[in-house]
Amino acid sequence: MPVPRFPVSPVSNSKLTTFGAAVIFVVGDGIAAVVGVAFGMRKWPWGGGKTVLGSLAFLVSASIAMGVMLYFTLKPTVQTLFALAFWPSLVGSIAETLPIRFLVDVRDLTPDDNLPVVLSSGALLHFLANLVGVHAPTGS
Repeated sequence: MPVPRFPVSPVSNSKLTTFGAAVIFVVGDGIAAVVGVAFGMRKWPWGGGKTVLGSLAFLVSASIAMGVMLYFTLKPTVQTLFALAFWPSLVGSIAETLPIRFLVDVRDLTPDDNLPVVLSSGALLHFLANLVGVHAPTGS
């Protein structure tokens, strides 16, 4: 099975970081929105408007999606798979809940959580991949 050609981050030069942050954001944020709106009743106390159930759905769905992506592309050990799938997903789900005020959506001037999710999960994923010695395919 050929390894998919991932886009490359100009900052990290890592296909794993680029694609992993995108997987966490797209899957996690999408599932969190659907679950949070449909079933979420308890909101986080710091006023971000996000629901606890939506955040849990983000964490679970992003972790599973990352785990599947890593399993089929890198074949890591179980410990490495957990570290690279769970921790960046957790950081992304936390970043999504925070009412970060310095980034706003120009359409309605509400706080925008998209960039902090991608940057925080991508940064941790890149750090952990280097820490555990996963040499993901690089650019070119």
